[in-house]
Amino acid sequence: MAKITDIKYQKNKDRVNIYLDGEFYTGLMTETLLKNNLKVGDFVDESKISKIQTESETSFAFEKALNLLEKKLYFERELRLKLKDKGYLDETIDIVIAKLKDYNYINDDLLVKNFISSQGLKSKKEIEFKLKQKGVSDYYIKKHTDEISDDSEKEKCAKLCAKYAKNKENTLENFQKTLRYLVGKGFSYETARMVTINCFKDIEVNDD
Repeated sequence: MAKITDIKYQKNKDRVNIYLDGEFYTGLMTETLLKNNLKVGDFVDESKISKIQTESETSFAFEKALNLLEKKLYFERELRLKLKDKGYLDETIDIVIAKLKDYNYINDDLLVKNFISSQGLKSKKEIEFKLKQKGVSDYYIKKHTDEISDDSEKEKCAKLCAKYAKNKENTLENFQKTLRYLVGKGFSYETARMVTINCFKDIEVNDD
């Protein structure tokens, strides 16, 4: 058993520092302190303090997550990394993420769908790459990118080609540059070549 020898408010009045036997032990949410009726002079065992600490950190991490979500929406992995950077333990983050999912505050399924619709002229391949970077599961990526039709890809490729080739002379060199540009943006070679031929109609291109 250890004795609570001091309780001091942090600069943030929502949190306090707990001292056991004259030494700093942990920080707690003030709400958790009051809920557990902890006072200077109380004797507590470490298992109880550990449980209380987990409760406090979970509450604080949940508030931090809500503050982050008020500013922008996050995919699950992005939010996990944000909380990890704030120093929260994996166990605490797991609890917070589960709670946020219950409230539907994070929803990768919906976010992927909205993300794809916001990507303008980006190719399916580039969208998939960006989603993988964000840590989105292959299941949600495939579920929604499979809905991108070939016609949609051709239309985006054609618009991007027209934008890139605007004011460029009809030369073989510019044709090749444009083709490489579109392929580099993730469009298939076949789609990019067909679209580029339409952009440079006066260029004689070998059928290879």
